Amino acid sequence: MASAMAVPSLESVITIENTTEWVQKGWADFKSAPGVSLLYGGLFVGIGYGMYFVLMAAGLGSMILPAAASFMLIAPLMTVLLYGVSKSLHRQEPVSILEIIKDAASKSEQLAVVGFALAFLTMAWLLLAIVIFSVFFGGTPPALDTFYADFISQPQAPAFLVVGTAVGAVIAVAAFSVSVISLPLIMDKEVNGIEAVIFSMAVARRHWRVMMSWAAVLVLLTACGMATFFIGLAVTVPICGYASWHAYKQFAD
Repeated sequence: MASAMAVPSLESVITIENTTEWVQKGWADFKSAPGVSLLYGGLFVGIGYGMYFVLMAAGLGSMILPAAASFMLIAPLMTVLLYGVSKSLHRQEPVSILEIIKDAASKSEQLAVVGFALAFLTMAWLLLAIVIFSVFFGGTPPALDTFYADFISQPQAPAFLVVGTAVGAVIAVAAFSVSVISLPLIMDKEVNGIEAVIFSMAVARRHWRVMMSWAAVLVLLTACGMATFFIGLAVTVPICGYASWHAYKQFAD
């Protein structure tokens, strides 16, 4: 059983200026392991394309933005192997994907605790997005080519956007607080998953200004990757993963 005693303290002194340093270190890790980084980032490109074409084929193109938001909620769990890459580089060890996968597999129970929480929040967001649409417009979300003309031009559209954005923001903050420190902490130390989540939420609450700034940076980088029709995710996702590791290390060390 993982020990709760491995959880670090909350006494780190962190400022908003540190977020730039984390991105710089993430970029440095990307350049140190370009092959692994691009291969891993390419998986996210494939997921983005799959999500887009499935929704378009189903006539639910207007759900692309909520689906993209859901993708960003669950993405931290999908980047745990990137934490392993940064961990190896930090220790000046050879980067071995097989060893990183074995390490992650040995901590699967603890990672599953965070994964369950993120999956719950993701499903809640998707269901709430559909409910909010139904409350304001009735029916089911339409195809993308008719969404703006038939719905966004309606008088209730501003209220719909405000409510949808507010609900999405609350869920996003919850998901970020749960995962921002807990996932790299689990990959770094022998720690109980529940204790890791509690510590992550405590860090987010104590350093909320820095954490909200950091969340904005991660959202911006991910949005830039998506804006290039997902191609840019091959670069921005690994950078976000590596940078998140360095953010965690500054709180943990």
